[in-house]
Amino acid sequence: MQAAHRERHGMSFVDGRRTRLHYLWINMRNKCINPRHPDYRYYGERGIEVCDRWELYRLFAADVGPHPGPGWTLDRIDNDGHYEPGNVRWASRQTQARNRNYCKLTKIKADEIRNLYVNHHIRQVDLAKQFGVTQGLISQIIRGVAWQ
Repeated sequence: MQAAHRERHGMSFVDGRRTRLHYLWINMRNKCINPRHPDYRYYGERGIEVCDRWELYRLFAADVGPHPGPGWTLDRIDNDGHYEPGNVRWASRQTQARNRNYCKLTKIKADEIRNLYVNHHIRQVDLAKQFGVTQGLISQIIRGVAWQ
């Protein structure tokens, strides 16, 4: 991966403020290349890279399109893959959280939790221990707040 090139493209700032997309691009690159970034261990340390094409902000912006708005973030489809065309999508924070490599649940497991609670009367505390999550998350799943 090469160092970022400085270029003038007029796409990084609006009304003197950095755009959400430009901020996202900077953060994406930093967590892959900067060992001091708080999330480096989940990205750069795991070998996740940003493709050479996306070292240029204007090409990144052209490939991913405009930021859809609050609550949306750029998500890698293959969590072990690189930031590159074909492996990213705009996703809600909830969808992205489910795609993390340290996420312990799937939709199937959440449905199993509901079934065990409703049909087999397994206590929430026991379900939390069985699935390796907090009792609070079990409660949210049962109430339909999480993993719908």
